[in-house]
Amino acid sequence: MRRFDSIETMKLVVGTELGVSDWLRIDQERIDAFARATGDDYWIHTDVARAAKELPEGRTIVHGYLTLSLATYLSHRIWKLDSLERGLNYGLDKVRLTLPVRVDDRVRLRQSLVSVEPLPAGGTRQRGANVELGDVVSVKREPASYTLFRRDGRFAEMVQAEVAGRFEAPIYGMLAVEDEIAKLDWGKAGPPAIHYHGQPADESKPSLLWDGEWEVTYVTFRDMGAAFGVAILGIYLLVVAQFGSYRLPLVILTPVPLTLIGIVLGHWMLGASFTATSMIGFIALAGIIVRNSILLVDFIQRRRQEGASLRDALLEAGAIRFKPIFLTAAAAMIGAAFILADPIFQGLAISMVFGLASSTALTVLVIPAIYVWLRDDGKPASAG
Repeated sequence: MRRFDSIETMKLVVGTELGVSDWLRIDQERIDAFARATGDDYWIHTDVARAAKELPEGRTIVHGYLTLSLATYLSHRIWKLDSLERGLNYGLDKVRLTLPVRVDDRVRLRQSLVSVEPLPAGGTRQRGANVELGDVVSVKREPASYTLFRRDGRFAEMVQAEVAGRFEAPIYGMLAVEDEIAKLDWGKAGPPAIHYHGQPADESKPSLLWDGEWEVTYVTFRDMGAAFGVAILGIYLLVVAQFGSYRLPLVILTPVPLTLIGIVLGHWMLGASFTATSMIGFIALAGIIVRNSILLVDFIQRRRQEGASLRDALLEAGAIRFKPIFLTAAAAMIGAAFILADPIFQGLAISMVFGLASSTALTVLVIPAIYVWLRDDGKPASAG
């Protein structure tokens, strides 16, 4: 490799050959990568099977611009300008690709230095108006003007930050900032009004609007909450159609909020933040828990129709239906346990594992208790 310490040194070898690079084989992998990068996936370049049948030599043809782009790579192996801090490709002049290069062909670069000329800064070369930029410009660093931010066409000051560590979710960082704001002395004007969504209506006093990642979180939880409400309503209507009662579905849905006990405890025990995936797990649990409730209630209803006392029906339902309820919950918990260590879906796994554990244990206790409270027939359980 030839090395030059300055442009002046290069001017000394104008009109001579700089050198010849080593051979470089162009394989199909390089052709496919170029096709993906440029969008030029014409079959003569990428379809190996069709090329074998239809092209003269039975091989795909290398993109002309791929061959041309290798000039920079090969040039770096012929010569180097040590004083060059950064360079820019100025372009090409009268380039023709007369001979196609095919896959697995070898290419190399032969370079000669024809001339070293400054770039025109104005006018034309014939008029002699080439001026070096450094001759007419002096660079001086100065403080820039302050950036003016606007939100919805109104002036605003943007304060940006990234949350990490124990402030993994934006709400925790927001609450910490609000605590610090409350400690400051704001004088007669008082602290700024804090808004969590939407444009502040009153612009007569300063307002703090949380945006960015919090806006995404707010909209996500709002939409998932609405979806959860629709899901609960759909489950309620299905159970009404099944049992022909408007109160009994409320009993069946009672264990759903009980999942929150395990979910909250699980996040606290593992030191995890309640995230969007945690909410998804809570919503997903509704269907599983309702199924467990239906197993109990359906058995109780059947035994009551057969003439059994309420307490006998409740005890038999707990004894007979507990096994399928437990197996269903255990299977789901085991499946979810494998993603407890996943940084993204940990919240989902915690909700599934701990929510199922708490709701399953409480379902077999709460459902019978509500039955006794609402429909107690006063008959004691049979002995034995």
